Amino acid sequence: MKLQNNNHRNKYINPESRGFTLIELMITIAIIGVLATIAIPMFSSYKLKTFNASAKSDLGNIMIAEEAHYTKNQTYIAFKPLAGYQQTIPNLPGARVSKNVCAKVSNASNSNFTVQTEHFNGDESYSNAANASLHSNKKTIGKYTIGC
Repeated sequence: MKLQNNNHRNKYINPESRGFTLIELMITIAIIGVLATIAIPMFSSYKLKTFNASAKSDLGNIMIAEEAHYTKNQTYIAFKPLAGYQQTIPNLPGARVSKNVCAKVSNASNSNFTVQTEHFNGDESYSNAANASLHSNKKTIGKYTIGC
């Protein structure tokens, strides 16, 4: 049985070639850590704004659908809180609720209505009445406050 000689590996390695030192690796990891410390909170902030914008957009879409319904029927439609993605809201064709958004219309009559929307992962709850301005209230992230 012949023993293998492993000395042939060393002839291909440049003797002056060096790998990374421990200090170089530690500095690289520290730089990555600093960049992550800056980037992660900014990313979270952008996600939160996106969730809130989704709820605000759904509020506007529902208000437009309510006005379209009023034009045809001279009355507004109320509906119980809906959460999640719906193809259409009952009796309001063209209006829908986005994923993880809760919406409801209350106090509907021949002359007025109130819409409320909020995203499950957002920190704002929005409400608006016909011929009124948009109101927002802070809410707990991860909870619905309007009944979904």
